[in-house]
Formats: sequence, C-alpha cells, structure tokens
Amino acid sequence: PLEHSENSFSRLTECFPILLQSGEWKKAEALLDKASPQTANEQCWLLSHKAHLAFLKWRDGGEKNNDLLQQHLTSIAKVWELGPEFAPKQSAMQAFCYMLRKSDSDKAIRTAVKGHFPFFRKDIRYLDEDRITRGDWPMNYGRDGFALAAMGKIMDIKGPGSKYAIRLPIRDDLPRRWLDPRYKELSQPEVLLSLQGFIETFIELDRVPSLKRGQTYAPKQKIRRASWWDDHGEMHPFDDNGPDFLLDWSSPPGDKRISLYFLDLDWRKTLHPRQHSLIVLDGEGHFQDAVWLGKINEGTYHRFLSSCNSCTFRVNKHRSACVSLPGAFCDVQNFAECPAGLPKHIEDLLKRIMKIEKKQMAHRDFDGCREAFAAISSIEEAIAFANAQNAMGIRTSRWRMLLFERVFDLLDKMEQPQLLESAWRISEELPLLIGYRPFANEIIWNYLIKRGISPENPICQNIKARCSKPRKIPIHIDVPPERMRQMFK
Repeated sequence: PLEHSENSFSRLTECFPILLQSGEWKKAEALLDKASPQTANEQCWLLSHKAHLAFLKWRDGGEKNNDLLQQHLTSIAKVWELGPEFAPKQSAMQAFCYMLRKSDSDKAIRTAVKGHFPFFRKDIRYLDEDRITRGDWPMNYGRDGFALAAMGKIMDIKGPGSKYAIRLPIRDDLPRRWLDPRYKELSQPEVLLSLQGFIETFIELDRVPSLKRGQTYAPKQKIRRASWWDDHGEMHPFDDNGPDFLLDWSSPPGDKRISLYFLDLDWRKTLHPRQHSLIVLDGEGHFQDAVWLGKINEGTYHRFLSSCNSCTFRVNKHRSACVSLPGAFCDVQNFAECPAGLPKHIEDLLKRIMKIEKKQMAHRDFDGCREAFAAISSIEEAIAFANAQNAMGIRTSRWRMLLFERVFDLLDKMEQPQLLESAWRISEELPLLIGYRPFANEIIWNYLIKRGISPENPICQNIKARCSKPRKIPIHIDVPPERMRQMFK
C-alpha cells in the first residue's frame, strides 16, 4: 500500500517516514520523486525530506560520497529560497547541524558548506553550550547587556544598552511574553534569577558567596522566575510548521559573546519535550551558523562569538508545543596584553585567565583557578590584580567574584585597626574590585558587624553611608503599540 499510495502530497509525506524507518530508502526516494507539492510549505517539506534522505545515505556510505553531500546542502539552501517564513524541518535541520559541527574538523565539508552559504561563520560562529551555570546568570553573563523575557509580566527587564526586538517570520501574528502565575517565585536552580530577588538577597550577605561547581546561588530561596518569549506555536503544536521566533539583537562594536538561555520547564516531563534548533543571521540576513539545541530540560546557554553590530537569531519550533526563550545576554570581548611590572604570580594568574577568556570556555573552568587566587597575599595585590584585569579587558563578573572572595579570606586574618583600614580601602575601590555589581558595600558592612565591630564606629558609619537602599529595578516596556492596545482592551 505504501508503494502505490494515492497521489496526494500529505499521504505521500505520511508514508515517507515509515519507509525511511523500515530501511526502504529506494522506495522512499521513489515516493518523493513522484510528489507534486502545490504550496510553498509542501515544497519545504519535500526539500527537507530529500535533505534528510541524502544525509542518511551519505552517512551510511561512510561519509565519503560528495554527490550525496551536495544533494543534502542543495536541498537545505533551496528551503531558504522559499522565503523568510520557512526553515528546514526537524529531521533535516538535525542533519544539517550535524554537518556544520562536522565541518569543524573536516575541510571538505567546510568547503562544501561555504559553496552554498558563502557567509558561513564569517562574522558569527557558534562557540559551545554551558549546562553548568543554569539560572545563576548575574555572576557569569550580561555584563554588556541582557534581556529577561517577561520578567515584568507583559514586559521584559533589560540591562543598560540592550537593544533588541522580538518578532515572528509571519505577518499575521505576534510573539508572546509568557509568565504563568505558578512560576513567579521558584527555587529550582535551572530557573533564571530575578534581578530584584538577586539584589535583595545579595545585600543581606556578610561575604561573597563561594559557588563551586554544581552549587547554586541561594538554593532554598524563592527568588527565581520562569518566564519566556514564545512564538504562539501552541495554536498548532507538534506539527513542525512554525511559526518560529525571531530575536533581532544590536550590540556595541567589536567582538562580543552573545548567549541565549533555553529552558523547557512545562513540557519536559511529557511525551512532547521541546526540541528546537537555532539559526543565526547577520544584519544583512546572510546565514552565519546554526545549532541543534538538544535537551534543554535543566537549562542551557548556547553561546556565539560575534563581530557584527546586529544579528538575528531564529528559534525553530519544530515538533514542540511552542518556542521557549527565557533570556539573552551580551558580553564584550576586547582584550589587551598583560601590563608590565606585576609580581610573577599575579602575572601568571592573569595569563591563565586570559587563555580561558580567549578560548571562550564555560563556567566549569572557573573552579580550576580558584586555588590560584590564594597566591594573592594582600589587599594591595588584590587592587593591583583588579587594575591589570581591567586594563586587559577581562570583565567577566565571575573572576571579580573570585577575587572578592579572596579579599574576604584576607580580612578574616586581620584584627583591628588593620581590619577597619583595609575594609575602608576596599569600600573605596569597590568599582574596581567588583565592577558594576550593586550593593557590595552592604556586604562589607554586614561583615564588619559580624566581626564584632560597633555600628557606631566612624569607619562603619562611613561605609554604611555608601550603602544603597534596595530599589525597584526599572522595567522597560517593549511591546508594539497594537499589541498593547489589544492587551488593554
């Protein structure tokens, strides 16, 4: 019956995966040859099936048949020619992303990909995934911009300088900002920290938290919020027919790391866990790179290195209920050489950190340097280290947190009046030591009180005067006027 199926496109494509899974590849190919797509979407399905079949035959033949490789890439390229609303379907996209990763080590595949996509990795390339950091973004991401989707209910929370827009590839619908009332106050480590919750708990600490591999910030406190952008795909879920989601991101000149955080909180324990792919285009719309996201159950940052001032990320829904994208983060990477005249142990530590930064390694590499910070033996050396770190352009907040953690280890060994003198100097140098992270003076003041210093002490009073009171985080409304009118109506 599969070989003599009626000549309707939907029936043919329904039979195709059955033949494919049965190993009847020749019959499956013959089935596609007699298909007559009538719409652009049917043409997209046909090209995706052809790309998938060519990939399977290429892989089964030992990945040596260049004609099959070209067939696969040609079919993928033709999908893009159908229009901006179309992208390869799930099986074809998985195969295509496999090819792109394979091209890292295979020059022939890389040449073939560039033959069809000449701007491949010219200005933007995929780095890696980070499954360690999870929801603790303030210590690791967003130094030069961030967007927390729907953290303010119908509004996003975004950092200074963050310029972006969300949209759909189709014109007759709008993207959604989603915040379920059940997810407003959570403690699960994979859920992003709310900025307000992070600050309000941070100012109650009496020293910088020591977060080693696998540990999370404030694990028992409900200061996390699960919210996300989605493509309204739940109106026709699991069908691999979009609409898909677009994020237009603008960033400062120079090299920067752009990280998108993905989490499947609501569908991960069902029969239909989310399965997305991610395509990145430059400001002119040229294809730069793509990646298959894999499982995002526990939260994953997918990280790109970009030299473009603007780019577009397309998240494809595929067979999921809808797209889910909780946040995006930007960190500028402008590095300089290590300054001269530093003690050798500090110079060695800075070079080690620079090597990690240049390789764009993930959070897991911070722990390997923790013990090396013990070489910093005085407050003066800590300040010298921070000066050099700024001069070299190493601005990742996690390094600053490790430095500040070491500073408190040094304070533990001091008695009055050296303790008060050092605490005052640290308070003066906070912008240098800990960067833009707010409310660190509160930690110093709390620490001194815990050490038994009287709140009436003049130095304590002066440090307290520098403390910032908890304030509400400004929420930037970024909703199209027509959507705002619909919501108010």
